[in-house]
Amino acid sequence: MYSELFQKTYELLRWVYPVVNKFPRKQRLILSQRIEVTTIRILELVIDLSESNTADKMKKIMHEIHKLQILFRICKDLSYMSFKDYECASVMLNELSAMLNGEGYGKNLRKFV
Repeated sequence: MYSELFQKTYELLRWVYPVVNKFPRKQRLILSQRIEVTTIRILELVIDLSESNTADKMKKIMHEIHKLQILFRICKDLSYMSFKDYECASVMLNELSAMLNGEGYGKNLRKFV
């Protein structure tokens, strides 16, 4: 599970940078930085999860994913990102959530906030 979770998180991080670089200049210092930091935090927590898979660590990752969902929704609502990018982010975050919950892909995915 770890290697697949790491790969999906890494792909999310790679996807985030070009998307947030398109934000208006003023927002690059606020929202885009918060999104980047939160995504990196998720990757760090996934790496920590490889050392010891605990419910507490998984809960922390889910909390960061939830924060990222809200940040993406704000960006979409303020038209800093396209609906297509928002949808792509939603799918990636839902996949990560499903993997952490042991649901597999496509099963009972938690709806994007």
